[in-house]
Amino acid sequence: MTEGRISPFKLGLFVLLGLGLGIMTLLFVGIIGPFEARQTYVSFFDSPVEGLERGAPVRYLGIEVGEVGAIDLAPGDRMVRVLVNIRKDFTMDDAMYLQVSQKLVAGLTNLTLGRTQDAAAVARPELPFEPEYPVLPSRPSDMDRLLETARRVAGEVGDADFDAIGELTHGWSQAGNRLDDLLADPDLQQTLENVREASADLKAILQALGDEEAPGDWRKTRRDLSATATELRRASEALAARLGEVPSGALADISGGLEGMTAAGEEAVRSWDAQIGQSTSQLQRTLQQVESLITELERLTRSLRREPGQILERRKEQDPFAR
Repeated sequence: MTEGRISPFKLGLFVLLGLGLGIMTLLFVGIIGPFEARQTYVSFFDSPVEGLERGAPVRYLGIEVGEVGAIDLAPGDRMVRVLVNIRKDFTMDDAMYLQVSQKLVAGLTNLTLGRTQDAAAVARPELPFEPEYPVLPSRPSDMDRLLETARRVAGEVGDADFDAIGELTHGWSQAGNRLDDLLADPDLQQTLENVREASADLKAILQALGDEEAPGDWRKTRRDLSATATELRRASEALAARLGEVPSGALADISGGLEGMTAAGEEAVRSWDAQIGQSTSQLQRTLQQVESLITELERLTRSLRREPGQILERRKEQDPFAR
């Protein structure tokens, strides 16, 4: 029985060795960790970096690729010097830049690593001293850029030539008054009235043509439609000539609309001519079919008069239920 028992001394020694090995592993990882392979860069900011602390993450496209190693004032005490440690397996290039990113809701500040399409567009600072690490260009934060844009816009508004703006507005007002005077001309009003009447006549004729039960001579209706369209074109030409006194381009849309309306009227006439031709051909075919049907009925009537009983025999032969 004594041979199967485990010695307390051996068990205690095994536990102590296991704990010692674990502690040594933790110490080894803790010592080697800070010296693991990393890329160190230095960046300089001329704007406040409040909230940024050592150990803050450096992210690229939302993924952490490094951390802040140190924050201090640069030589000369006019810029903030920030050291960043980037993972060795992360590929850096000359188009990279560093930007302060603030999460206002959470109150956190970190650095964002960005990349431009053109490396030449990245502005590199001119330093009066020699940096100890490769320089990573910096850009202002989004808030700083917004404030800078607001200041620039305010300066441009302050330098605006309000006298020139006033003269331009006065010129627009005069052009508007001339246009109002022209539209108030009785001759122009009469021309517009002619166009309105011609349009009303054209609309009435088209409604009459659309009524399937409307009686009347189709050819006369077509002539009336053609005459109305011609009158509408004449009135439109008179209106366009009258509006020629307006400054160039002022009423181009109105004239174009009138020409389009006239063209649409003429197109309706041509379309109606085609429809009338098709209806006439269809009517002729229908009349021929009716004549054939009447001939067949006359033949059947004469046959029944000669032999009245054949209708009974035919029904009997065609009865599908006959046995």
